[in-house]
Order: sequence, then C-alpha cells, then structure tokens
Amino acid sequence: MEHLLEMRDVKKNFGGVAALKGVSLVLGQGEVLALVGENGAGKSTLMKILAGSLEASSGEIFVNGEKENFKSPQEAIQKGISVIYQELNYYKDLSVTENIFSGRLPQKGLGRIDWKKAHELAAEALKEVEFEIDPRTKLHELSMAQKQLVEIAKAVSRKNKIIVMDEPTAALNDEETKSLFRMIRRLRERKVSFIYISHRLEELFEVADRVEVIRDGVYIGEMDIKDAKRDDIIRMMVGRTIDQLYPHKTLEPGKVIFEARHITGGIVQDISIHVRQGEIVSLFGLMGSGTTELLEEIYGVRKRDSGEIFLEGQEVRIRNTQDAVKNRIAYVPPERKVTGLYMMQSIKANITAPSITELSKGWIMDKKRETGETARMMEMLEIKAKGMDAEVKSLSGGNQQKVLLGKWIRMNPKVILINEPTRGVDVGTKSEIYKILEDMCAQGVGILMISCELPEVLALSDRVYVMCQGRLSGELKKDELSQEGLMEYAIGW
Repeated sequence: MEHLLEMRDVKKNFGGVAALKGVSLVLGQGEVLALVGENGAGKSTLMKILAGSLEASSGEIFVNGEKENFKSPQEAIQKGISVIYQELNYYKDLSVTENIFSGRLPQKGLGRIDWKKAHELAAEALKEVEFEIDPRTKLHELSMAQKQLVEIAKAVSRKNKIIVMDEPTAALNDEETKSLFRMIRRLRERKVSFIYISHRLEELFEVADRVEVIRDGVYIGEMDIKDAKRDDIIRMMVGRTIDQLYPHKTLEPGKVIFEARHITGGIVQDISIHVRQGEIVSLFGLMGSGTTELLEEIYGVRKRDSGEIFLEGQEVRIRNTQDAVKNRIAYVPPERKVTGLYMMQSIKANITAPSITELSKGWIMDKKRETGETARMMEMLEIKAKGMDAEVKSLSGGNQQKVLLGKWIRMNPKVILINEPTRGVDVGTKSEIYKILEDMCAQGVGILMISCELPEVLALSDRVYVMCQGRLSGELKKDELSQEGLMEYAIGW
C-alpha cells in the first residue's frame, strides 16, 4: 500500500514536559488507521501537529512523499488534511450551507455569492453522509449528532484525501453510527484515508484496517485489525490485562434502600424496581426503551404522571431535582458538558455546587471548608489537574467525569442514579471509575445505572432490569446474565 502520509519520530515538549517522545505513523491510500491510547497519551497533540495547530519540537512529516512543515491549519487543509475534533467548530446562527463552505462560498459576477450553487453543493456533501436536510437550516436548530454530520460533510466537500476523526460517534446513535461507517467505506473506495480516534474499541473492528497504540507519548506498537484482539489492544494501551480493569466485587447487598413503584409518565409505563444497599442495578434497553426517561422521572428532571418513591422504607416526595438532592439522591447525567458540569468554572466550584448550603455560614461560603472538601475529593478520586482552581474545560474527559462524580459523592448520597458512567473516557480511567463505584457500594450506597456498553453491564451489575418500549421486559440476576439474554429481553422476544 502506497504511503499517503508519514510522520517520523515526532516529538513535542511543553516547557520541561515531553508530551510526545518520538512517535511515528504511516497511513496508506484508502486506509483507515485507528489511533488509540488513554487520555493524555499524546493522540490529540500528534493530530494538532498534523493539522498545523501546533508545531513539533522535532520530527518530520511527509505527504505524498513531500516533506511538509505546516505553520497553520489552512496550510494543512490546502494539502488535503482535515481534522474533525470532538469539540465541534461551527457557527450556530449561520446555515448548514454557510458552515460547510465557510470562507469559500462560490461566487458569481461582481463578487456576489452564488447561493443557488452553494446550496446545491451543500446538498451533494450532505448526501455523502446520508443526512437529508434543507441546507438553508440554521445550525442552532440541529442536534449535536446532526451538527457533527455537517462537520463531516464540510471535510467531504473539500475533497480532502486525509480526514482525522476524533471520537466521531460520541454524539451519534446506533443508526447514525452505521451511516457514518458506510460513508467511511464509500470514501475509502475513492482513496480517501482516515485516522480514526475512538475509546469505543468495538468500533475499530467495524471500520479500521490497522490499529496503532501510543502510551505516555511513546509509540507502543501496531497491528492489522484482522490479527488484533480487544484484550491485546487494552493491554498495550494501559499495561494491564482486561480482567484487571473490572472490579472483583464480593460484597453481599444489604436491605432495600430505594424503591420506585408504578412509575408512569411519557413512554414509561408502570415500572416498579428496587435497589439494595451496596448493590449495582443496571437498567438496560435499546434506544427508545425509556431507560433515561425513567431515571429522569425518578430524579425529578422529568414530570411523571403517577408512581411513588421510597427511601429506606419511607415514602418521599420527589417533585423536582431539589427534592431529590434534599433526600440524598444523586443523578450523574450522560452529557457532562451540557447538563452535568459548569465547564467555565473551577473544579472547586463544581464539586461544592450541591453542598453550598451545608458549606456556608449564613450567606457566606466557608472558604476553608470549601477548599478542604475539594482537596479531599480530588485526592480520593485522583483528579489530575494544575489545582482546584483550574477550569473544568481544561481537564481531560476522564478527569471531568471524576469531577462530576465527586460533586455528588461529596454530598454523601444514599442512592446514585448514574447514566453512562464512563462515556467518552479511556479504558484506564474506566477502571478507576469502576473502583470508585465499588468503594461507594462498600459504604452502603445503592447504585442504579444505565450503560450502553454490554461488557460494562455484565461486569458491574448485581442485577439488571431490561426495558422494551417503556415497559419492563425482564429482570436478571448476576448468575443469569449474558449478552444474548439481555438482547432478547431488550428486543422483546
């Protein structure tokens, strides 16, 4: 396979810290290379150097055999390289067409924009990603998944030969993910090459030709995907085997601490469930099954039509989220950047947010207690940051998730409702989060969890309630769990 791209012995230092210690990479024409590693391994730094956003301390880059030294993203784009970051870059008040052709709208006489041609070209690019929408639609009217498809369409419209995708499926549902994979395969046939970054290792076996692993800024190894095993990739990424990633929970659950009876509202129909002290209970279902709606109705985010909630055998009134917090019920939402955290505020402000009343003297925050409690949570959860005053947006996804967990653990909850506990974090951080949940169980907390990752559900759950079309379709104990059994109940067989 002819090499379209080569990166040789690339190094990058930030002050006295070596982010990359000599990483090499090759990419063939029409090839999909999966680039994997834990958060902080150096993947983003390497891609920013390729994109012209950062300059390497040393090393060489060759595109089509020609040595390049990109000084800006525009130079990289001109050489056919496009990077689609996890944090999308778009203009929310402009149309889909204007976003796709930003800075390069087709023109006609006297410098006027040829809107008819622009909309036609935008429609063609959208067709490539199987996204049917009027290109005149404003971006703020679209979901996150749809905005991502527009970003991919932008790269397609440039006729780029190298497309880097950083966590492209993080905001996509199953059907949208399948559509993305079909689009990648079509473009491969036209000799377009991809560098594909994802924490969802199962995706690599669907879409990649090769996988390259880096760890702590060092090239660890690569292999053809047909020869790769998930366990081998994980071991290369984190230096541990897969059986070391999941906790070996031996606790016997205690008495029933939480019970929801006959919860009904929207899609949710007459659901009754319970959780015991020290128990992890999962809610599992396919998209549209009502699992998230059930958690939100329990917590008071979403209004329910009927149903009762009991804590330690006593009925409690949960009309809103304040009632839930008052009763020491915590909710960790799936979208930490949208509904879970204050991204522009400090770690300290986020961790102590639910506890302001407790940590205050009258109307004034007790700064000493606030600082002490934040330091305690950062040490307990091993949150890596410059300090507690660092803005949450500056942290890795895994550390952001730990801050989100710390925010609720700090209030000493009786029950934690947790929706996608490890979404968008690497396998090493997943292991740390599993240990945090195990420690909470040891303290007698009951955990009600949603996860779309079947291995996670199978490994962590003491019991699983399965939902299908808003109703309970099954309940399975630990020794009854299997992927096939869960899917049969989820489908409604």
